Amino acid sequence: YLSKKIYLTVFSFFISYIFSIITYQYIEKFFQEYNYKKFKFYIHIIFLLIILFFSLIYIKYLNENLRSKMRNLIYQTNYLQKNYKWNDRVVFQSIVLNKNKIHDFCTDHSEVFTINQDGLKNECLKHQDYTVLFYLEGNSHTAQYVTAFDELEIIKNLYFKSYKTSDEMRISTEEINKLSKKYQKIFYITDASDVELLNKFKVEIPKINKEIEIILFNSTPFSVNTEPLKCLIKKVDCVNSKKTDWERRDLAKLNTELINLKKKHKNLNVFNSYDILCPETNCPIYNKEKDILYYIDNNHLSMEGARQLKSGLLTFFKVEYSNLKF
Repeated sequence: YLSKKIYLTVFSFFISYIFSIITYQYIEKFFQEYNYKKFKFYIHIIFLLIILFFSLIYIKYLNENLRSKMRNLIYQTNYLQKNYKWNDRVVFQSIVLNKNKIHDFCTDHSEVFTINQDGLKNECLKHQDYTVLFYLEGNSHTAQYVTAFDELEIIKNLYFKSYKTSDEMRISTEEINKLSKKYQKIFYITDASDVELLNKFKVEIPKINKEIEIILFNSTPFSVNTEPLKCLIKKVDCVNSKKTDWERRDLAKLNTELINLKKKHKNLNVFNSYDILCPETNCPIYNKEKDILYYIDNNHLSMEGARQLKSGLLTFFKVEYSNLKF
């Protein structure tokens, strides 16, 4: 009906005819030939299902408080939650910053939040003073680092801003340049998981104030064949081949690009997140002995996986920026 193509119009009439026969034979005649009382029970069931359907729509999209209560009730009786603390360990939407879930407040689609005098979302900000601000921006591969930053004692001021995919990659240049006039120092941090993403980032770097320190994470190990959650449930050690990952994603080229970029820009540094998580030939996915689940899927750290970066981050900042008082 909406198409200008004649064959689609003809096809739509044909499909309408077929469905008319089906609805007549199996729905209309069904109710025409039988007494209402005979199907009273079924009508009540259908009515209840309709009420249930709209109730679920209301809870899911319109009543956040009730949705949260129902979710908690389900988690209390859920087998995986009771035995493996599933929600705390493997649900990506559980990542918090200053006790606020970033998935609820810090994405492009978040609707419930408040703004402070600096134009930042209060729910995505940990603020103590105007000394050093750590500004994290990126997609889910940057969001996975929030836990490590939020739990570092040296970090008093932390902000996270999310965009959905690498195709939408952007830098809030205007905002961080404006903030650099208020804070003594700003660290702009994002993840560079592939060359394509890095090339998009290169275009924006010259627009950033030279006083702002830029830190790029050189990605985390990715896995193709291993399913981390099954490793947790089965309680078996799981690892991923570093060599395979490097060759498949051409990480040698990525790291060369990062080194060259660091030489070109004095205010840019690279944090070797990859080697901290994978110091040997095999990268841990799940460690049975220590009961550490490093990943929730093939390419995203769990919160406990992200915590493995904390000591490396602490050393990095104290060595590379020893002149700053955190």
